[in-house]
Amino acid sequence: MYVSTRPIRAAEFAELQAASSRQDLPRINGKQRFFEVAYDGQTMTHREKMTDTAGATIFEQSVPMDYVVGSGRRAKAFIYHRGSKLLMSPLNLYSNGGVWDVAPGYADDDPRRFDRRVNDECVMCHTGRVSRLGHAPDLFQKPAFHEAAIGCETCHGAGEKHIAAHHSGQSVSSELDPIVSPARLDYEHRESICQQCHLQAAARVLRAGKSPFDFRPGDLFEETWTVLDAGAGIDADGQTRAVNHVPQMQSSRCFKESDHKLGCTSCHDPHRVPQVAERASYYRARCLKCHETNSCVADQADRQAKEDSCIACHMPARESNNVSHVSQTDHRIIRRQSSPAVGESQEPPDQLTFFGGADQRLSRLERDRAMGLGAWIHLSKKSRRPDRSLAKFLDDVLKQSPEDSSLLAVLGSMAQEGRRSDLAINYYERARRYPATAEMALNGLATLYYDARRWDEALDCTDRLLVLDPGHARMSALKAEILLALGRREEAVTAAENALKFDPTLSDVRRGLVRLYGELGKLDQQREQQELLQRIQSVSR
Repeated sequence: MYVSTRPIRAAEFAELQAASSRQDLPRINGKQRFFEVAYDGQTMTHREKMTDTAGATIFEQSVPMDYVVGSGRRAKAFIYHRGSKLLMSPLNLYSNGGVWDVAPGYADDDPRRFDRRVNDECVMCHTGRVSRLGHAPDLFQKPAFHEAAIGCETCHGAGEKHIAAHHSGQSVSSELDPIVSPARLDYEHRESICQQCHLQAAARVLRAGKSPFDFRPGDLFEETWTVLDAGAGIDADGQTRAVNHVPQMQSSRCFKESDHKLGCTSCHDPHRVPQVAERASYYRARCLKCHETNSCVADQADRQAKEDSCIACHMPARESNNVSHVSQTDHRIIRRQSSPAVGESQEPPDQLTFFGGADQRLSRLERDRAMGLGAWIHLSKKSRRPDRSLAKFLDDVLKQSPEDSSLLAVLGSMAQEGRRSDLAINYYERARRYPATAEMALNGLATLYYDARRWDEALDCTDRLLVLDPGHARMSALKAEILLALGRREEAVTAAENALKFDPTLSDVRRGLVRLYGELGKLDQQREQQELLQRIQSVSR
């Protein structure tokens, strides 16, 4: 089993530096700012800096990292605690060449900086047992993990009864052993164990009342999630979407002609990955379980040049279109390497379909709920705003299930985007009553009450959110504006200073502080902030 998430050990940074192609402190340049990675003997720190044209520091922010994520076969990522949240660093170390670079999804001078949230789905697949904070999603105790590594129970279920049975002094047959043995499960239940992490598609929708941690080995995956997809995830440039193996494999001729029995463990040993030297022969042996040695019609010399590897031609590595410096194996099992990258799917890129025919087993209400929420998730990933018809569709579903907090929160978000403030407030106020959607609703309400000049209600929302995350810079900045509107200027200064502590890039907050310091007669602080603001603006032009 791979160690997935763990505290950063003293030796970790030395290992990372040795793997890095850089001789000095790793430095990752943006257009106006840059990142450095440092280690002081106790703590790994990721630091963002801005310097002026003379090289003098304008500001810097150092964030100590708490955990490293990943086995290192492809990359290592880094996360840290802030309040009740886990957030990820903008930096990854990629194994392909030992390159430090921005994490997937980040751009140069990305405004999210150190504020990208690590959610339940992330930790579910990269850790063993998690220390959650109550029943609210994406909130964690400190330390965050009871079991940092992916452990036996992830695939075999709870081990307590298994241990007790074997300590009882009596012989326990494999058939009566209470541990889950995937090999003894039928196809759908066995594949479900892999799908809990390896089935990432256009949208995964939790079924009503479920959390990402509800799945147990031996369950059907679709009892917890409904999955919708939109094609094989390979674009015109031949790049593939990361973690899209299952839909690609199930689109293959091999899968279809196996009477839908070809699965993950047909080719993969879940307990190990073959060494590079044995990789070609290892997977070739698995192909030959179904195919014959003389099935291949390729030129013998070409085959030998590729170590007689089946996967070299039929499952080539493709660059990932959503994770830099990482390649993903094409699981469509194409007949020829020159097969077109697109056009294999019968569905248009935005046409969502239910994975595994789940729609045939869902009630009409659950099917409509999943399709509506899935469409919203899919469009959100693409940064596209849904039209009113989707809101109407979801509202019709809500009428049949008026206590569904996910529907309430999403409808609130859509109404807020559509500038229908009163409707958004109504949805959010109903959604905030439920732990699963309270935080999302409070975020929306804080802005809506501020815009409506309902200062006390807005302040209550910001205070509740800052309890969960004292380092939420934009929320501290909003709190400063609310306090200023209430005439509480000294408190507004404190909130604005706190915002800049966690995000020094907020020039609008600096301008507000310059004005506030002047009004309060704090002229030294005013001059300092004015000078910093001018230096930032000189670099940003």
